Amino acid sequence: MMHIRLWPIPVVLLTMILYSQATWAAKTYVVEAKEIPLRSGPGTQTRTLTMLPPGSSVEILKGSEWTRVRYVSPEGETKDGWVFTRALGPRPPEETFTKELQNENAALNERLAQLEKEKTELQQKESRLSEQFAKLADDHEKLKTGSTNYLALRDEYEATKTNLASAQENIE
Repeated sequence: MMHIRLWPIPVVLLTMILYSQATWAAKTYVVEAKEIPLRSGPGTQTRTLTMLPPGSSVEILKGSEWTRVRYVSPEGETKDGWVFTRALGPRPPEETFTKELQNENAALNERLAQLEKEKTELQQKESRLSEQFAKLADDHEKLKTGSTNYLALRDEYEATKTNLASAQENIE
């Protein structure tokens, strides 16, 4: 009977799981009210690489009292450094949310005003077109009535002309 070696499979799976979890970087935010320094190493004696504004999104690479993070600046420049762990949180500060919501609200109000103006213009255009349509319908009815009278008058004229021609022949 053939013995199948199964022990390598759990070892490989465990290694893959641990490796993939180590590469999962958590996203967190600067929750301090002021800028915080991104340092070259843990501790306050290390060199400051840049200042992180409140609400900045960072990626946690490693953490304890000091957390190693990756920061991507608004210009797209990526920097790895260390920040004090208490300055980080799972959500941006409320001021950041408030500013974002205020900006979104302003944009939506502007869009609403634009749409209301467009609606008013379309209602005015619809009103003008309805008036034009009513006038054209009235003119059409008058034309139909006039043409009916015209046809009757033409028939009467033709009959009178024929009668006149016959009367003139009889007189001669």
